[in-house]
Amino acid sequence: MAEAEKPRTLREWREERGLTTLEVAAFAHVSVTTVLGLETGDRSPNIATAQKIAAVLGVTILDIEWPTPEETQHQRRLRKQREDERKDERKRQG
Repeated sequence: MAEAEKPRTLREWREERGLTTLEVAAFAHVSVTTVLGLETGDRSPNIATAQKIAAVLGVTILDIEWPTPEETQHQRRLRKQREDERKDERKRQG
């Protein structure tokens, strides 16, 4: 990665390489759920997982913009809020 270049997301790297989430997961020996969670921000990786995925993509872990634990907590709160809103809407339509 060039010095001035901003890290790109896992999805951006994966798509640039022409890989599916299934392929990245298989090549990195992690679950598809893990790759999807990292792409959506629902999970943050441990070092071993980050290194395996980066190696599959041919980049370093610093080249990938990973979700932070704080972001994943925020994503979980937002998802729960949306689920609660949907439940309330179904009750109203009921």
